[in-house]
Amino acid sequence: MDEVEILIAQLDNSDEGVMKKAAETLVKIGGAKVIQALLAIAEKGSNNEKLWLVIPSIAEMICDDDCCVRTIEAIAKNSPVGYESERAIRTLVERIGWQRGQLEDWEEKRRINVLVAIGRPAAPFLIKILKEHNWLRAKSALSVIERIGVSENEFLEIAGMLAGTDWDHKFVAVEAMAVIRDQKALPHLVAELNNANKRASGEENELVRKEIVKSIKSICKESAGVETFMGPYAAGVLAEALKGDDWEMRSWAAEIIVKIGAVAIPQLIEALKDGNASVRCTAAMALKNIAKANPGNAELLTAVFPLIDELNDGDSNARSWAAGALGKIGDIRAVQPLIERLDRIECAELVASEIIVRCKTTQHLEDFEIGLKKGYDNLKKSAKTSELLFRIQIKISRLMTEVAKKRDELAQDKGILLSDIPKPPKGGKGIYQATRVMRNG
Repeated sequence: MDEVEILIAQLDNSDEGVMKKAAETLVKIGGAKVIQALLAIAEKGSNNEKLWLVIPSIAEMICDDDCCVRTIEAIAKNSPVGYESERAIRTLVERIGWQRGQLEDWEEKRRINVLVAIGRPAAPFLIKILKEHNWLRAKSALSVIERIGVSENEFLEIAGMLAGTDWDHKFVAVEAMAVIRDQKALPHLVAELNNANKRASGEENELVRKEIVKSIKSICKESAGVETFMGPYAAGVLAEALKGDDWEMRSWAAEIIVKIGAVAIPQLIEALKDGNASVRCTAAMALKNIAKANPGNAELLTAVFPLIDELNDGDSNARSWAAGALGKIGDIRAVQPLIERLDRIECAELVASEIIVRCKTTQHLEDFEIGLKKGYDNLKKSAKTSELLFRIQIKISRLMTEVAKKRDELAQDKGILLSDIPKPPKGGKGIYQATRVMRNG
């Protein structure tokens, strides 16, 4: 057994003094044989946890980056890693993000995978990287944090960065909370979004707002029961984000509000009054999606008249989204206003058809017909040409046919003979007359 082999064997000695002396001698010897021996020990594994204290340090002192990473990787796979292994972890953490700083780089990926193998003992060192004002290194650190998680104290440290005044820290903290994907991050993100809403607009502030909304969306998308963390206060804060100039941020905010659910309806109703047409469109779209996800929710009825008012909006998109929301809510009170706008809102007929489908009783159908007749009578008065009136009559005829089919369905469900169902009066005027004229060509 030569000197190197003897020294390598002493690295596994339970006496820490013997280990350190052997390590110092090996550093002086250096060379390929020492490196190969180190890797052999690491890959074989050892019951001596103190091995962590010397082997990575030797690899570092030999100044062979590849050897260092390979050694730590081998030990991480074969021996338990503890918080006492600071030198080894620090050695590896100091190397991430520097070599081109690209996660696509295979060597960088390897370092990251080793840190993931080490696990939570590496987290405190990674948190320090987040505060370095170096985005490339922070990006590498975040890719590890995403997979190993953080402790409660480490999470609070990140939350402190978010609430601070350093813009770089804010951006990194928002990204960190997004990758952690824990619902406990939502109150912190909402609070900071509220602060950002109140701050004077500026490029950095607007970027922070957008990134916060994006992070909230990411967490909400993968979490169930977010309404526990996101009540009316959060809905109000996000409703302010609907007023931003960035269309992506508005879209994300609307998506989150839909996830929050019916508690956000008052804030959306208020947003329908905004002077920006894009905000009104987004609010109406969110109400439509909430109605779709929460059919029959009584809170939605409070949005019916504000949405009816929105049918008169000067913006055609806002009118269409409002009509769509009314269709999903399915309230009969929307029928007459929709019919009165058959010539101005392209989807009005389709929305009215949707309300027919949602009718549950013959009384609902009768109320629908009343609204249909009143709306048609008012629309006839405003029709400026016979051609326009003709097109309107076609639409009315189709809707009346759908009403008749729905009445048959309800009758069959109750076992009622179709012959017992009241039919429209012969020789009647108004809507029934218009229907008969269309059927007779």
